[in-house]
Amino acid sequence: MSLATFKKKWLEQPGYARVTARTHYDSASRSLTVTLRQDLMDGQEPFPVPVSAALVNAQGRDMDGTCRILLLTEQEQSYTFGNLSEEPAFASLNRDASFYGTFQEATADAALLQRQALLDSNAFNRVEAFRKLTDRERLAQITAPGTPVSYGWLHVYGTILRDANLPWALKAAMLRIDEQPLDRHYAAWFPELVRAREILMQAINSRFYEDLVHAIHELRRSMKTGDSLQVGIQKRELYRVLVDLLAVADTPAVHEILMRHLDQARTATERFRLLVALNRSSWKRRLELLEQTSHQWCGDVTSYANYLKVVALGTHSDLWHRVEREKNRPGFDLTHPTLSRALLVTVATNTKKVWTEEGIDWIRRHVVDMAPVNANIARRLLNTFQHVPRLQPQWRRRVCAALHDIVARVPFEDNPSIAGQAQSYLHTCRRIDGHPDI
Repeated sequence: MSLATFKKKWLEQPGYARVTARTHYDSASRSLTVTLRQDLMDGQEPFPVPVSAALVNAQGRDMDGTCRILLLTEQEQSYTFGNLSEEPAFASLNRDASFYGTFQEATADAALLQRQALLDSNAFNRVEAFRKLTDRERLAQITAPGTPVSYGWLHVYGTILRDANLPWALKAAMLRIDEQPLDRHYAAWFPELVRAREILMQAINSRFYEDLVHAIHELRRSMKTGDSLQVGIQKRELYRVLVDLLAVADTPAVHEILMRHLDQARTATERFRLLVALNRSSWKRRLELLEQTSHQWCGDVTSYANYLKVVALGTHSDLWHRVEREKNRPGFDLTHPTLSRALLVTVATNTKKVWTEEGIDWIRRHVVDMAPVNANIARRLLNTFQHVPRLQPQWRRRVCAALHDIVARVPFEDNPSIAGQAQSYLHTCRRIDGHPDI
């Protein structure tokens, strides 16, 4: 095929393809029609978009003769799969992310997404289908607090958890519960997103506690020193997901399991994840464990940095005290980029603690303190406030006040990048809220 059109559309105009799909099955003609439509900005011409597709039957097999590329060259086009021997369970579209851009299927309801998450032979689309299902549950908790976690979602989750034949990486990708939503409208609803994640993980733990215990023990037994690098990484990612899910129970039995695994851990990644879980738990010896770890790991920069991250990811009310304590230890040097980054920047990723009045003030003070010491770390801390336009009003007001103080206390002449970044964020606050002085 000539690449002239591709060159003109993809390389000579801004933006990217944003495609929405609709499907309709006609039982009379035994045909399924897929309609693809591009959402175009003013002055934008349709992109040539290759959408990989196949129809999948109720047994999870691609139906003969239906695997094809749907080449979308107009704003909207329809494609018909005719003479079908059976009704498809669903159309598997945009397989393996077949083009650069966004894709959604407007006609995909919860039942269809459940079928696709369990049956699609395309791994990418299985993950995408379940991510969309999980996002629906997440948004239900945000927009209608108190909504019960749906039986359908939990059923699919349990089926995936119990499936011993799924590849490690695929299972990890499907079981992982992220804080960030697919619907970007809610991307800056940080406290609500944290609570929604906790509710979903609690529901999973309550329903599948025994399955989680079995899965983590089986996975731990399969983790061998002879594993290839790729397999080892995949197993450790799944292990991280399972540890986080199991730790939700926060019972003496779980503490015992985590400690036993910590004693048997072979890699730094395993130890780190287990220490994070134990530090977040109510285990009465967690502070003693932290102290022991600090002495054991302080002799090596990488190990010490990992220990600082464990502290920074804590979720107890003593987090700020623990961070200050680490800053004042004889072995800690605020000017050491690895150590200050491990402690301070990791705190900034601790969404549960940062998006509180105390956390916002902590970011404010440390941006000011770090600006003359390490502008790169100060910038990364200040990045916490980059979503200020999308924050809910009560949080935007607090962030705007913090930015106002940063601008006042960080001279532009000494730190133009930090001062300029803060001024840019503050300008957005003023434009949205109309407060010239805040």
